[in-house]
Amino acid sequence: MVVPPLLEDADAERPRLTRPVTWRVSDQAAAAEQPMPAAAPALTVRHSAEARDSVRYVSAAASAWSPPDAEPALDVAAVDQPLGPETRHLVWLATGPLPEAVADWIEDGGRRPLVP
Repeated sequence: MVVPPLLEDADAERPRLTRPVTWRVSDQAAAAEQPMPAAAPALTVRHSAEARDSVRYVSAAASAWSPPDAEPALDVAAVDQPLGPETRHLVWLATGPLPEAVADWIEDGGRRPLVP
């Protein structure tokens, strides 16, 4: 098995193989570098009292998207709080009709990834 000098994406574990292999380390550098991932999106979360527990799942996803040494960009509040001017990605965790201001925000090009 021919491998590069640095074996990446191995999750800090030794590879486990089902058959014996002969390892050969290539002297060539790895193929072109992977492009930098896009920055994690800043999420605005608005939730009803009944959906308060669901916020932890969105928070976990935002943490997973963020670099290990950074806090996730997350604005969490109740549904009666207005959207800020910087809102680009809205997670709406409430049942029933959307408030007119939120519907207008969507009409103006906002994004709404989650609606229960």
